[in-house]
Order: sequence, then structure tokens, then C-alpha cells
Amino acid sequence: MVAAFVVTACGTRAEKEWNLVWEENFNGTALDGDAWTRVSRGESDWDDMMSLREDLVFVEDGQLVLLGKVGGEADETPFVTGGVSSCGKKSFREARIEIKAKFNCADGFWPALWLMPDCDLPQPEYAEIDIMEHLNSDDFVYQTVHSRYTLDGGEEPPKYATAEIDKDGWNIYAAEVYSDSVCLFTNGVKTLTYPRLEGVEHQFLWADYPFHLILSNQLGGNWVGAVSSPEQLPSELRIDWIKVYEKPHRELLNGKDLSGWKVVLKEPENDNEPTFSAEGKVLLISGQPFGYIRTEEKYSDYTFHLEWRWAGDEGVDGGIFHFLQGEDKVWPQGVQLQMTPRDMGILMGGIPLEGVEGPFYRKPRLVEDSPERPVGEWNDMVFVCRKGVIKAFLNGVLVNEARSEATEGYIGIQSEGGAMDVRNLWIR
Repeated sequence: MVAAFVVTACGTRAEKEWNLVWEENFNGTALDGDAWTRVSRGESDWDDMMSLREDLVFVEDGQLVLLGKVGGEADETPFVTGGVSSCGKKSFREARIEIKAKFNCADGFWPALWLMPDCDLPQPEYAEIDIMEHLNSDDFVYQTVHSRYTLDGGEEPPKYATAEIDKDGWNIYAAEVYSDSVCLFTNGVKTLTYPRLEGVEHQFLWADYPFHLILSNQLGGNWVGAVSSPEQLPSELRIDWIKVYEKPHRELLNGKDLSGWKVVLKEPENDNEPTFSAEGKVLLISGQPFGYIRTEEKYSDYTFHLEWRWAGDEGVDGGIFHFLQGEDKVWPQGVQLQMTPRDMGILMGGIPLEGVEGPFYRKPRLVEDSPERPVGEWNDMVFVCRKGVIKAFLNGVLVNEARSEATEGYIGIQSEGGAMDVRNLWIR
């Protein structure tokens, strides 16, 4: 069954339309601080030689250059290396990431291009995608996926592949992340398809969380071995360009009216002051009377995005509904993400949530402090819903996660006393 899936999982979809959402060509003379942060020294094999020395990370002739050198008298480590990360600045879901890179060869040199979560994962989860790792003077690279399942010994399906390269020239490495598989490529040739296995715990997280890029030059370590010939240094990793594509999504506001949405109110609204109205592609919510607006179409497995802000002087009340069921009334059956400032991020409602006592189900948020921005500023919200599991991200922070008994329904936005503006509503 796995073999059959591997043949079909990424076969034709990679040829379908992708939208370019970010392109980094390293134009100019300095690293773009809005996209990248230099990696500080850590305690892991990949970063225990990292240094913030200016001569290790720089832009030259439209390329990012990451060097590894013998350490000097002022350095705390025998070797010093450079790396950059897009953590907290550029992150992606269900995307295609392409990187054109080249490097020299040296004993103990370990260049890597990889993806890590841009948020804290719930314990004991782990997720990593190594788009490219090269060791010493090999004429091939490794491409690997890691999860708690693989770290605990899960060997099927295969988690890695190797690919031959021009070790003295430029090569293009790519990863495609889908809801049901990860595909890895070298120079346009697919090397690995890693599928989601239904019912296997901790096995597939990559499509459900945002990921950031790490580009690292490392010298020495348990896997690559020691630097036996320092005269081979400096080691050099060059990046010519990076391109990130995402799958198309569907806009949920047409810029003209509320077509595709149904309004449900507790009492009649004032004709001169509608509860819900469209101003271009911004949804305006007055907060009175109480009620909600919901999609006319039901959804099951999806990623739903919106930006919102309080339009009044203070945050009052609101909510986002998922898996709305049954009669249109105030209030409906569904799973609601609560948006009062005090309870921001709580999941609640009449539909049972796994592990939560009813009859009115209420699951506290996962983080102590809400990442909500001050009143009047826009907040970014993403919901990833698969097989009844809802993951809610507020401004890049995973604020809650729960499994609902429902797996399909309408999506709704609440009016409950607080004036609110909503924009960039889309679904994939």
C-alpha cells in the first residue's frame, strides 16, 4: 500500500500551478534583516562552531556566502562557521522551496539547507526536513525527513534518499510539502516521496505547522567527522537564489459584497447600520446585534487564514467557528475559538472535544500569555483542520489544538459586542 502511494503522491501535482510568494536573490551589499537572522553558537553538532564574526556571513556578487575558518585567538572554539535563519521572519506551509547552491569540499565540512518549525511544537513532537546535506568530499548529497516517529525507530516508509551532484558546481535542491506527503528533489529529479500514514502517531507534521529556513556551514561533528586538514579551509557555502511557492488558495471575499456568506442574527439589525458589511475585501463587523456570518459551503480538511483587528477603543468579544452543524441559530453547534482578550485562544462549544469534559466543551489555550497584538493593530490567524483536528495559530504562535467529533461543517465569524475588521480571508 505504501509503495502504491509513493508512486502517485507527488506525481502530477508538482506540475500544477504554484504561486511564487517569495524570491531571495541576495541583491545589494548586505543581508536583508527583514528576512534573515545570523545563527549564534549553540550546543548541537550543527551549531557548536557558529560565530557572529562579520567575515563569516556576507553578500557578494548577488550571492550569500557562508564561510568556515580556523578560529582565532579571540574565538572560543577551534573553528568558526557562519549560518543564517529565517525564523520569525519568513515561514511557509504546504509550499515548494527551491535553493540554488554550491560549496567546496573539505574533510569535516558539513553544509546544510533545511527546514524547522517556526513555532513551538507540542511535546513530544519533532519535525525537520533536510533539503540538502553534504559530507566531506562525497559526490552525492543526503535528503531526509525527521519526526518523532523516525527518531523513535520508524523506518517505513524510507525517510531519506541520496542524489548525485556536480560537487564542484551549482545544483538546485527542492522540497515540496503537501498535506499528505513530502517530496524532495535534486536538479529537477525527484529523489524521495514520504507519505502521511493514517493512524500512525507522531509520523507526519510538516503540512500542519509553519516552517522556516536554516542555511548552515558547519565544521566537525559526530556525523561528518573531524576536520583533519585545516589547510583545506576556509569552507564555503554559496547561495545564488531561493524561491518559495505556495499552492493556490481561494479568496472568500469578492471585494463587492457578501456573496458566498450567510448572516444569522439573534434579533433584527438596524438597516442603516448592518452588522456585517463588505468594504472592498475587508469584512466590517459592528458587534451588534449578536450573531454570526458563515460560509454557504461546508469544508472538511482545509487551511483557513484571516487577519483581524479590534475596530473600537478596546477588545471586547468575538470568535471564529469551525465545523458548524445543524440549525442556523444564535448560538450554533460548532467549535469556537474564543477571542475575548482574557480568554483569547480558548476552544469551546457544544461539539465534543477529545479529552475535555462536557456538556459545554472548553479547552484552555496552550500558552500562558496570549500573543494578541494591541488594539487597533492587525493580527494574523491561521487554522489547520484535518480529520477533525483543529490547530489554531495566532501571530505565528500555536495557541490551541484539539480533536473534535465533527470533521466537516461551515466556517463562521462572530458578532458579539465588539467591533472588528477582518481581511485576507482565504481557504486552501
